[in-house]
Amino acid sequence: MLLLFIPLTRQKIVGIEFLNLGVTAFVSGLYLTTDGRYLQLVFGDAHIYHVIAETAMRLAIPPFLIFLSQMYDIYSKRISAILCVIGEIAFAGCFIGEITEIMDYHETLFLVHVVFAISMLFILVSTIKGIVKAPKENIYHNIGCIVLSFMAMTDIIILWRGTGRETSYFIRLGILIFFFMEIVQIIKKFLASYQRNIKNELLSRLAYHDGLTDLLNRTSYMEKVKELEDDENPYMLIAIYDVNNLKKVNDTMGHQKGDEMIKRVADVMSAYLGKYGQCYRVGGDEFVFISTKPDIETVFMNASKKMMDNLGCITNGNNIVPITAAMGYAMQNDNSTKDINEIIHEADSRMYEKKRSMKHRKA
Repeated sequence: MLLLFIPLTRQKIVGIEFLNLGVTAFVSGLYLTTDGRYLQLVFGDAHIYHVIAETAMRLAIPPFLIFLSQMYDIYSKRISAILCVIGEIAFAGCFIGEITEIMDYHETLFLVHVVFAISMLFILVSTIKGIVKAPKENIYHNIGCIVLSFMAMTDIIILWRGTGRETSYFIRLGILIFFFMEIVQIIKKFLASYQRNIKNELLSRLAYHDGLTDLLNRTSYMEKVKELEDDENPYMLIAIYDVNNLKKVNDTMGHQKGDEMIKRVADVMSAYLGKYGQCYRVGGDEFVFISTKPDIETVFMNASKKMMDNLGCITNGNNIVPITAAMGYAMQNDNSTKDINEIIHEADSRMYEKKRSMKHRKA
């Protein structure tokens, strides 16, 4: 777990709290491995494994408390830090006492268990407060902490009463239960976060994309115009398209065919113009193309002509209506001093001029 969380933390995929969880899991795994009798029975030297287990037990508390205080608001960061400092001072004193033979193992063990008991009591009280405040929040984590706290306190009581053979049986079981419940809680949190992100992305898409065509909508268009007002980029091309005969199609073929017509225009527009800029549907039958690429005019004119040639038609039985659109565009380059509102007005005027000429030609 530690090897997994180190690269994830460095790449900022997960926060530092998960690195502390990984350290806790690593040290706890070392404790679980060396504290049992199995290695002692196989290799015979019980003392070295006992020392490793005791060391791991003492080192597990600080990252565990830091993880809890970073991951969950119910654990006071100040109290967690104080307990970490007190614990490390006490554990360091125990090691010095054992090395200098000022204290024997059982005397230092008492101090270790006192620190353990205080830490577990802090975790238990904080967890209970969290449950009272929000019973359904972090339920798996709360169960894991309560079980771990009671198991640890049970082992400490058994040790000092001398009523059991395996004085760390319950704490080992509590550690396993805690990590299982914590993994379930973390997975639940990630799934909830993923669902929120999907929901926010969907809401954002609905806010900035047209529901029928999936093109950028009028809100996106207005924000783009505002952005271009403050932009010093000298290159800008704005084209406005107005689809012909939408009302006729709606009246004679139905609104479903009218929607089909609009979607057809949007699809063809995206296919031929989308790679050169942004395409917007700003009204019922009105579309806008914006590009800030330099020297785009010739490329745009060729792409726009291909778009017009491939719009196709709408059919309903024997009734066939060609899909056409009037287009007007205007641009700004190094030699232009027009602002964006003037460019939009010029493109709009040219579009209506084109629309009038198309109606006159048809008549």
